[in-house]
Amino acid sequence: MSLLRLLFYVKSGPVSLDVLIATTGGAQESRVVGGTHRISERMAEDLRDGVQLGAFVTSIGQTDDGFVVGYDGRIAARHVIVAAPQPLAGRIRYTQPLPSSRDALLQQIPVGAVIKYNIGYPTPFWRERGLTGFVLSRHHEFIVVLGNSPRDGSCGVLVGFLEGAHTCGAAELTPEQRSEILLDDLVEYFGEQAAEPFDKLEQDWMAEEFTRGCYGGRLGAGCGPSTARHSPITRRVN
Repeated sequence: MSLLRLLFYVKSGPVSLDVLIATTGGAQESRVVGGTHRISERMAEDLRDGVQLGAFVTSIGQTDDGFVVGYDGRIAARHVIVAAPQPLAGRIRYTQPLPSSRDALLQQIPVGAVIKYNIGYPTPFWRERGLTGFVLSRHHEFIVVLGNSPRDGSCGVLVGFLEGAHTCGAAELTPEQRSEILLDDLVEYFGEQAAEPFDKLEQDWMAEEFTRGCYGGRLGAGCGPSTARHSPITRRVN
């Protein structure tokens, strides 16, 4: 990760880095009831027939009147918003080619390596010991865990992540082998009850066709608009 990317992330916080990454009183505290997919579902209800599912965009062409978007069919538009992850946006064919600097940037924003898990238990048993379910560890592979139980306490759920280098190694294993890793770590965190979930849900974001990773992209070293503004060639032209 570049220093530029780190500074950008720190600056993205409304108050401080602590607030940006914190749960209680921070940006990670609240969730959408029913799941964040409800946001897109409600938008789709308002848009009705304007939403076309299963239409994989392969090209965007610019005309005198606007744009032509290509997929299984074609559609004309005055404006186009490309909301795909940057590396995937770079795979679209632009018949008015992107500026070279923009094209180069899209090639230098790799998406993070993350596998996400939800692990269900009959009860949130960790609460009996006064624990919230929140774990950060530098010495395990299942390094981030949070309590994710329903509000009514009808069962216990822990959500956690394999991230970065841990994910790259775990992705080569079978689901059963990955499950053994995360349960071993959960037992260390919460005791023997953690070894007996009634269900586990694994989401490998790297394997998803239209994400290829999570939680977002990160700028590589040496890219970004500031490098072009201060290059020797730019200074000579100015």
